Amino acid sequence: MFFKKKLITVGDSFTDNYLKSQWHLLDKKPHLKNIMPFKIWPELLSEKLNLKLINLGQCGRGNEYIFNKAIDVISKHNDIKLMVVLWTEFQRFDFEHKQVDNYRTANIDSKTAHFTNIEELIRETFKYEKIFCLESGINRFLRLSYALQTICEKENIKLVQAFGPRPYHYDDFKEVVELSELFIKKDLVYKLKNFIGFPFFKNIGGFSLEDKFDDIHMLHPTMDPHPNKEGSKLMCEIIHDYYLKNIKK
Repeated sequence: MFFKKKLITVGDSFTDNYLKSQWHLLDKKPHLKNIMPFKIWPELLSEKLNLKLINLGQCGRGNEYIFNKAIDVISKHNDIKLMVVLWTEFQRFDFEHKQVDNYRTANIDSKTAHFTNIEELIRETFKYEKIFCLESGINRFLRLSYALQTICEKENIKLVQAFGPRPYHYDDFKEVVELSELFIKKDLVYKLKNFIGFPFFKNIGGFSLEDKFDDIHMLHPTMDPHPNKEGSKLMCEIIHDYYLKNIKK
């Protein structure tokens, strides 16, 4: 019997089946009501590559969750052909819950996200104790990304990395410039390999996959930047083309 090798995808809501995961919130997100279900980019990519899919994307999660789930799945499977990891915003912090596969995530610096009571408590504690700054979020991401890259090389797993959403949520261009200048001064930045959109910030020549979206690629152009059917196709095409040109041998 022939067994397909596996494609592992890990990320946040840009990798999860967002429409399905948000179905219980239709009263708060009425723009989703008339959208028909569609194949998301991990499903499209697995079909193109003829690989069995394990999708570990989960809405709202941060980079610790992404790293942890990637390591967990590597430890369980010895037939992984390709892993695609879409990292997320620097300011999200994840805390593993006692229940299996259950995390709590606090978006420390967000002005728009909605929080549970425990997430709000974490958020306010971090701010009061001055635990978080964007530089620490950058350092955290770089360590996680480089560690995952090193492990995949050791395990002979092909790895593609990118940012799904932008790694920051600022609209102020001055703040984006300051953040990108801080970012490119980090030594670990230049050890990263096989990263779509490097160096990630538009103002210095990089991009996230979100940066590639026009209005036709979003669930709603002003209310919801998550990929719709066309956005999922675009993400699949970008990742697939990068894989063929840079990874596949």
